[in-house]
Amino acid sequence: MAITGGLGIMYVPANIIVVGDITATAKNMMDSELFVRLSVVSSLISQTIFVFLVIGCFSYLLESFMSFFLPDYQEIISPYLMLPLIIGEFSIIFWLLIKGVKTTAIIAD
Repeated sequence: MAITGGLGIMYVPANIIVVGDITATAKNMMDSELFVRLSVVSSLISQTIFVFLVIGCFSYLLESFMSFFLPDYQEIISPYLMLPLIIGEFSIIFWLLIKGVKTTAIIAD
């Protein structure tokens, strides 16, 4: 993930994309096919992490409702509900540590 994140942020936009020249961008993409593919993989990884975070959100809700309405079954089902939580939350921690947060300047009107 660190390799694809670095390539997707730094290398591909700076060296592949030519602003205002579509043919040069297409030529650069054909010449650097591996880097473009790794950039796409980086995007897919981030989307997969997002899916696990959404599933984890609903797992938190189910966990809370089960503690009130089905306390006898909470011990049985709780480990299965924790799996998407663990995957989603630790994945986003590592993703943000590796890829970072995009910062843009806010222009006041």
